[in-house]
Amino acid sequence: MIAHRAQTQKTDFKAASANTPPLARPLMNPKISIVITNYNYARFVARAIDSALMQSPPVHEVIVVDDASTDGSREIIEAYRGRVKIVFQPQNGGQGAGFNAGYAEATGDLVGFLDADLYGPSAPLAFGLQNTFAVPVSSEASVKKIQPIEKHGVRI
Repeated sequence: MIAHRAQTQKTDFKAASANTPPLARPLMNPKISIVITNYNYARFVARAIDSALMQSPPVHEVIVVDDASTDGSREIIEAYRGRVKIVFQPQNGGQGAGFNAGYAEATGDLVGFLDADLYGPSAPLAFGLQNTFAVPVSSEASVKKIQPIEKHGVRI
């Protein structure tokens, strides 16, 4: 899922001018934040983080939210300190709470959300986020396809 950092209103873009709110105009080179939520996915989280860090064009920031994992995920995430923003939740609040915590930390113009067991192919994730809003939009969010690493215990 992809979210706009600010609400936009329906706008007549043919009549857009310098007085049009910035996010109602097309975004040129937007700052992209990626939020990865994790709960007990130690076996996947490094791949998801690496995938987000290797985006081309590079993303503005990667935020990893751990929702009180007990499987060693926190140690794996901690190894990325300095390259990603880390949020360790004190107790498990569910995926929605993790997304909200990550969104609260995000400073980009666009925010993409990934689960720790999902990853974006190296080039298309950030490129897709940019192009999703490269034309004027009148809604707050859009969905972008992501690739699962494993389905029903089988690597795909």
